[in-house]
Amino acid sequence: MDEAIGKIERSEALSIGPQQQDAAEAPAGRSESGLLATPDESSELGAHGWLEGDVGPEKPRELPSIANAVQAVGDAGDSNELLLLGLLDQHKMHGYELHEFLEHRLSFLSSLKKPTAYRMLDRMFAEGLVERTAERSGRRPERMVYQLTMAGRERFMRLLREQLAATDRPLAPANVALIFSDRLAPDERTGLLRKRRQSVAELRDLLSNALGFHDAGSGARLVLHHDLAHLAAELGWLDRVIAGEVDF
Repeated sequence: MDEAIGKIERSEALSIGPQQQDAAEAPAGRSESGLLATPDESSELGAHGWLEGDVGPEKPRELPSIANAVQAVGDAGDSNELLLLGLLDQHKMHGYELHEFLEHRLSFLSSLKKPTAYRMLDRMFAEGLVERTAERSGRRPERMVYQLTMAGRERFMRLLREQLAATDRPLAPANVALIFSDRLAPDERTGLLRKRRQSVAELRDLLSNALGFHDAGSGARLVLHHDLAHLAAELGWLDRVIAGEVDF
């Protein structure tokens, strides 16, 4: 990886004037979420949990610098590159074979699409990480076969060591919905979280069944156990929220 995830920028302090100040004269600011807060919205943002405590011009609040405490693994492109290099490190493969392997054997691991995979192979070829040769079998159309170069294997081993040792903070898409969930009536929010729990439980069962398709001691089983651990934590958290045991 060439660069780690950038540091989280400071959010600007939201200026709150005296209560008797006319709302039309109150300066606009920004909430901790980075959303623009107009004077009329300031009280509403506070009511929805955007701001906590005494925040004013003399007491600017800062978001915790999570990036300082986390050694990030980089973007999805790095993981996809590691995936392609790792597959080619096993043996040479033609493009369609790579796609079939990703589609049917590793769909639980990556959502890498065929066009993106081919673009990455072209880039890796240009960088000297893979070499490709045209092969023909019988009357079938000619196809390109890819295999790692020495530079490609060195890149694979470097990315493997970096990403295995690094700590990345999962950015769950559901967090965006959670931050706005207080706009819903409590009963509706709880009902939707119950539906989420059902889906998470179904995914857990699906991945549990997938364990039987991989050999003991394989990296694939380690991936599935990792995912199952996250799902177990998610289920436990959802149970506590639904039961009203989480103070928020």
